[in-house]
Amino acid sequence: MWSEYSIAVSKGIEFGSLNSGRPTLSPGAFTTTIAPEWSPVGPLQLGILDNPEIRETTTRFSEHAYSGAFILNRDIQPGDLMNKINIRNNLTTKTTGMRAVRSEGLEYVLAETNSYAK
Repeated sequence: MWSEYSIAVSKGIEFGSLNSGRPTLSPGAFTTTIAPEWSPVGPLQLGILDNPEIRETTTRFSEHAYSGAFILNRDIQPGDLMNKINIRNNLTTKTTGMRAVRSEGLEYVLAETNSYAK
């Protein structure tokens, strides 16, 4: 499924490779859950980069970490998001994804982190 979707998208946009000046693929904006299918590990294990066209135009994977997503009764204090424990937890839960992405020679981006939603 990942490969089919990426191929369809790549036919509608003229993608380039790293440093080509054209857009590149970042197949995945994964969220808080650590299940393989919802982290970079899942699509990498399923062979998303096996297709040469997708491989050539993919430069990065990203993950998001919503620290307090939809915890209705949570008492949020100033500074909670940027304390050392929260930052370390965000990074620790993403280690497997980081390693998987970097082992493919791609950039790993930890984006949209330290957010609370109600």
